[in-house]
Amino acid sequence: GHEALGHDPRRANLLVRGRGVRAVSAFATAGGSDRAELYDSDTSRDVFVGTPRDSTIKGPDFTCRAVGFHEVSAYASPNDGFDDVAQLYDSDGDDVFYAGPTSPEGTKLVGTTLAGWTFSNSADGFRYVYGYAKAGGNDVAELYDAAGSDDAFVGKPAYGVLYGPEFQLRASLFEQVNVYASDPGDRAKLYDSDGDDAFHAGPSSPVGTRLSGTTLAGRSFAHTLAGFYYVNAYAYAGGSDRAYLYGSAGAVDYLSASLEGRYAKFYDGMSYRVRAERFERYEVRGTPGDNDQASLFDSPGNDHVEGDATIDPALAVLIGAGQRYDLYDFGRVKVTGSTGTDTKHVVAALDYVLETVGTWIDV
Repeated sequence: GHEALGHDPRRANLLVRGRGVRAVSAFATAGGSDRAELYDSDTSRDVFVGTPRDSTIKGPDFTCRAVGFHEVSAYASPNDGFDDVAQLYDSDGDDVFYAGPTSPEGTKLVGTTLAGWTFSNSADGFRYVYGYAKAGGNDVAELYDAAGSDDAFVGKPAYGVLYGPEFQLRASLFEQVNVYASDPGDRAKLYDSDGDDAFHAGPSSPVGTRLSGTTLAGRSFAHTLAGFYYVNAYAYAGGSDRAYLYGSAGAVDYLSASLEGRYAKFYDGMSYRVRAERFERYEVRGTPGDNDQASLFDSPGNDHVEGDATIDPALAVLIGAGQRYDLYDFGRVKVTGSTGTDTKHVVAALDYVLETVGTWIDV
């Protein structure tokens, strides 16, 4: 075939063009801050693999490889009818993975190895983008949704996936995954680990909406959300897990919780809707003066409700079936009993209205 290789030392760029060439490898070994641009084929489903020192784009009929370049940019044709894939890998240092249609940084994985090698691998036009943090360091993923579409995020201790009608992003083994939503229809589901985890959510949460913890194997993780209207968190994997839910100042918040169903739903109907399931302990905070409302339901066993103004006049407690609900600063708390021997303990005047339905024995 006919090949052309051009190198401009003033810009430290390497340009490779070919006709009838099935494999091209380029090496940056002479120093400088070198850059490579790799392009896909518009006639096949192609894959780009980017690592700190060695990157390749390949399809059924070609392979292009760039070795030793500090910056590698790969380009796919988004309208060619093929779902191209990009796989970006971290270094042994601290790295950052940016991805998503509205990402201000584009889609890339950047960082510095422990040996001091800086790198940046970017992918443009790829429908599927997967980031991997396997090599060590304290790595962060920043994932952004698509504007104008209803997208979804699923976060588990080992990975997080953000997807919509036209894209899919996956961040695997990152210590921190931050996810940004821009559409009111976006939804998120967060899952716990086999260790002790904590879920924070709600407009006034001091740490935002986040599920974090440490697995029994010792791996720490945290998934933090911004802009999601619907958020569900699940604590099915084990450990002693806690949910901290915070209301919206200036609006009436509503809590529905069940010891039998092992869930808590907290919402204001305008800015957020949160559901937490299977946590051992729930701490739910309303806003003083907002007249927030709570409806609690017991379990089939023996349960206990308590309001003790000598401890905290704004606190209501429901205990049973291995769970505990602590409610702060609600205007009204209604607790409905069913079977079992249910008890209550009320001391002095409370800052809220406590209503019990069913048979609750004073103790």
